[in-house]
Amino acid sequence: LGVDLSLVLGSGLRGRITREDLNNFVQHQLSASSKNHSMSYEGDADSHIDFAQFGPIETNELTKIQSITSKRLQESWAKVPHVTQFDDAEITELEEFRKSLNLQSKAKNLKINLTAFLMKAVFFCLKSNPKFNRSLVDQGLSYIQKDYFHIGIAVDTEKGLLVPVIRDVDSKGIFELANEIGNI
Repeated sequence: LGVDLSLVLGSGLRGRITREDLNNFVQHQLSASSKNHSMSYEGDADSHIDFAQFGPIETNELTKIQSITSKRLQESWAKVPHVTQFDDAEITELEEFRKSLNLQSKAKNLKINLTAFLMKAVFFCLKSNPKFNRSLVDQGLSYIQKDYFHIGIAVDTEKGLLVPVIRDVDSKGIFELANEIGNI
């Protein structure tokens, strides 16, 4: 069970640890962990936000296993060091297409950048995997399924890091997205 036996008090002959001691210790640790965990659960950090003001939503209850899983994932997120991964992607054709769009958009004084394409790609990922477009509420017992696609992008400015949100990415084309990004 991965228990540090030096923490378990033995009730057997000469202080030996019995199976019952081990089971009691594990049960006590699990109940203490769940009590502490429920007090420190951060899933309601966004509960004061009225997500309906941003677009259509649907509220659903989580199953017991989903609720437990969400709490454990939240705990893991808070305790485990975060890692960044970099991958290479072959975007030669995309870059050629982007440059051809830039030629078309010169008259509009608009520059098409890669971020507009990435935002559209993120939208299609969210649309095909709607579980990633949710927020936990009610101490992790329910979730809000967002039926809108607003995407924030981190921008380094003189005032520091800002995250402007581009709303309704699903209904905008590359030119519109590039225009909004350019006006940030």
